[in-house]
Amino acid sequence: MYLDKAYPNGIIYPKEAILPALEKVKRDIAQGNCLGEISPEREDLISLARVSHRVTEVWYNGEKNTIDGTIAILETPRGKMLTEMLKGFKTDFDSTFAIASRSIGNVNHETGVVENCELISFDIVLKGNSPLMKEIPKKTIEWKDLPNESIE
Repeated sequence: MYLDKAYPNGIIYPKEAILPALEKVKRDIAQGNCLGEISPEREDLISLARVSHRVTEVWYNGEKNTIDGTIAILETPRGKMLTEMLKGFKTDFDSTFAIASRSIGNVNHETGVVENCELISFDIVLKGNSPLMKEIPKKTIEWKDLPNESIE
């Protein structure tokens, strides 16, 4: 998640709104309650039928002004689907998949700045044309043991 930069839709996630939300989601992660999906259908609700992974860690990267993190792929139907998709795209998935933050908040329609933001999760999505999508780095994936490994 990039901070203080406009996404293609004009939305800007300012650091001062996101860092407090990050602390809350860290508490959810510590309790094992931060689950993610492949291509979520709703912004505000995690569907247990669609869960593919658990967010294991998030942090603020001050050098890049981003929110970074790790996930663990789960042994759920969608987790197994994700594992197979990643195996199928292992030669070119950097251009295929990305991590997208899921959040809710108020958007100032004049400036595009998000206020009162709540981070819900981080999901796996098909990478769009946005240069601001967080790519899944290929070098961190162990293909033979993917469900038990983390993706950074």
